[in-house]
Amino acid sequence: SRNWRLLFKDDDRMIEGRLHVIQNSSSSTQSLDIRNQTPSGLINALAPGETGFYIAKIDRSAANNVDNGDTGGVLTFELFNVIKDNVIASPTTVNVKDYYHLTTDGTDWSPAFQAAIDDLAVNDVTYTGGVVFVPRGNYPIGSTITVDTIKNGSEALTSISIQGEGIHNTVLQCSSGFAGTTALDATEATYCSFKDFHLLGSSNCDNGLRILAGSEIQIERVFCQQFDDSGFLLERCFMITMEQCRAKSCLTNFNFAAKAGVDAEGYNTSIDCRNCYSLDPKINGQGFYINDMSYSAFTACGSDMSGTVSNRGRYGYRIGNVSSVAFNGCGAEGSGYSSF
Repeated sequence: SRNWRLLFKDDDRMIEGRLHVIQNSSSSTQSLDIRNQTPSGLINALAPGETGFYIAKIDRSAANNVDNGDTGGVLTFELFNVIKDNVIASPTTVNVKDYYHLTTDGTDWSPAFQAAIDDLAVNDVTYTGGVVFVPRGNYPIGSTITVDTIKNGSEALTSISIQGEGIHNTVLQCSSGFAGTTALDATEATYCSFKDFHLLGSSNCDNGLRILAGSEIQIERVFCQQFDDSGFLLERCFMITMEQCRAKSCLTNFNFAAKAGVDAEGYNTSIDCRNCYSLDPKINGQGFYINDMSYSAFTACGSDMSGTVSNRGRYGYRIGNVSSVAFNGCGAEGSGYSSF
C-alpha cells in the first residue's frame, strides 16, 4: 500500500484528495478508465449532486501498470470529500452552491440554504455544526431560513457559521412572494456566527436577521436593508457581539427590544455592539431601539437620517428600561424628533 496526493484542476473547480493504492483490488462500486482523460473528464465522472473526496484504487494488472511509465490506469472511487471553487467541503464545511438542485433553477435558494444548515446538524460527541460558505452572487429566497438548535426533540445543532464574501458581493434577496416574517431566523443558537453578506428585504418580510434566546454569537459585516419591521432583531439574548454591521430603510434598523414580537419576559444582556451604522430608518421609526437591556455597551456607532424632516425617522437611539448600558463615542445626525 502506498499513498500519493492527487490534484486535478480545470477552469471552474478543483478536486484534491489522497490517492490510496491498494494492490490486487478487484471490487469496486464505480470504475473509470483515465487513459487520455482530461481533468474535466475526471470531474465529470461525479454523479449529479455528488460531493466528496474520492479515495481511488488503482487496478495494478500488467495491462494497466502505472509503475512502468504508463499514463494512466483503471481507478475505482469511493466518495469521501470534495473541494469546489477552491473551498474545502468537508463534514464541517459545505458550499451552498452544492445544493443548487434544490433551488428550482435558481429562483428560490431557501431550500438550498436550509439543506446545507441541516446537513451540519450532526449530533456527534466530536463534531457538531460547521460552516455554510456562500460565494459571491445574488440568491433569491422565498421563505425563512432557520438555524435551530432543537432537532428531533433534543439539542443537536450548534456552532453554525454562515460565511459570505462581503456585503456587496453576497446578497440574499427576499422575493416578492416571500412566505414568512423573517429572512434568517436563529432560535436558541449558541456559538454561531453570521459574516459578510447582505440581506435585502421586500414588502412581504418583516425582519432581516432575528436572534431569539441566543448566546455567544458573532455578527460581523452584515447589511440588512428594506425590511418592514426590523433589520436586526435580538430577543432575550446573552453575550452577542455585533461589529461593523449596517442597516438601512427598516422601521427599526437595530432592534434590541427583548420582548419584541413575543409575550415572554426577559432581557438582552451582555451585548457588545461596535462600529455599527444605521441609515435612514422609515418614517416614525428609529435607528437603534434599546429596551429591556442590561450590562451592555455601544461603541462608535452611528445613526444618521437624511431627507425632509417629515420623511425621517423619529429617533437615532430610542432607549428605555435599561440598566448598566454604556454609550462610548456614539453619534446621531438628522433625527426627525430626537437623537437620543
